[in-house]
Amino acid sequence: MDALVQNNGDTIYDHAYTAQWTGGCVDKLRDGFGQFTNEDRLLLTPLTGSFPSSTFTTVKVEEGTLVRGRYAGLWCRLSLKGNGEENQKPTTCALRSGNVSLGQFVKDETGSWRRADVYGEVSESPEVYAPGSLEAESQRLIAEARAGSFGGPINLQGQAEALTDLVAGASIRLSTDEPVRSIRGKRVAIVLSTRTLDDLQRWTAEREKVIEEMQRYRSNTQFESYFSQFVSNSDPTRLVGAATTSILSAGGIPFAADDLSVLQDGSADYVLIVDWRYSARIPTSVRSLKAMSICALEDPCENDEIYDSSVSTYLVTRDMRAAVVPSFRYSRLTRYSSDIKTMRDVAIHLKSFGVGFPEKLVLPGIE
Repeated sequence: MDALVQNNGDTIYDHAYTAQWTGGCVDKLRDGFGQFTNEDRLLLTPLTGSFPSSTFTTVKVEEGTLVRGRYAGLWCRLSLKGNGEENQKPTTCALRSGNVSLGQFVKDETGSWRRADVYGEVSESPEVYAPGSLEAESQRLIAEARAGSFGGPINLQGQAEALTDLVAGASIRLSTDEPVRSIRGKRVAIVLSTRTLDDLQRWTAEREKVIEEMQRYRSNTQFESYFSQFVSNSDPTRLVGAATTSILSAGGIPFAADDLSVLQDGSADYVLIVDWRYSARIPTSVRSLKAMSICALEDPCENDEIYDSSVSTYLVTRDMRAAVVPSFRYSRLTRYSSDIKTMRDVAIHLKSFGVGFPEKLVLPGIE
């Protein structure tokens, strides 16, 4: 058991760690396939008596291979418990080589692998890695580790829906050895995926109806501020603007393009593909708002979201290698209470929850 005690002046933080290994050992180092059960117990003791002492316990069970005490290959989190309650998220797996790790993945019913975040939520932007692909890379990494080589690179080849009509085979390369490290002084074309163009068209039409409906409330000074900020934040041109800002910040030279032909004719060094998804339907009138369910906090109510968007970016090189930033949810708003009754309420919530487009995008692999 390892322990760590910290005192910040008013509370003592007493950490106790235990780890159990079911696999074998070689020369007193853990080695082979097995399960790790890690328990972290935190005891909080107040020095001021402002609250009673309390204990928080987290138990995590992982499964995978160790080579002479170091991680190698596929490691999967089987369970996670906090204070005795089971986390119901699906099993997530990562590829590891020593201290280097690649991604979080969830296996679907077909045996294919899909990108996920640390909480096990599958990426909104479908990226699929074929059955057996992670397992094969895992075996390679274990073999390298047995030969004394750790640290990768770890490589995967998959398909991304966003690239279907832009890149042959919709091929995506995910790697710890990114194909691009710097775009300083390079020409970077911004290309919107077909799905982005379709969703922007739908969003633009719905946004115009919302703005028209909200006009009647503009005599209210407080509402005017919410209205103006919503109009600004939700402007579809901000998406390309966010990509442009990110490229400029990294020292690149941005310009807009329709497809990847700019790589073939030499007018671009790289292409940044932006894949924005709008996966809800914003109410455009009081009638459509009232038709939506009022969600309880324990009910995700995912089919009745007022607004939901996510964005992924892909940086493609001239040899058609693509690095990827997995999708992340930028904005989400659900009708959780009956206080959203009018379009004025909708406008206030849209502004308050930051509905719209980000100011910058994350560029894959760029330092």
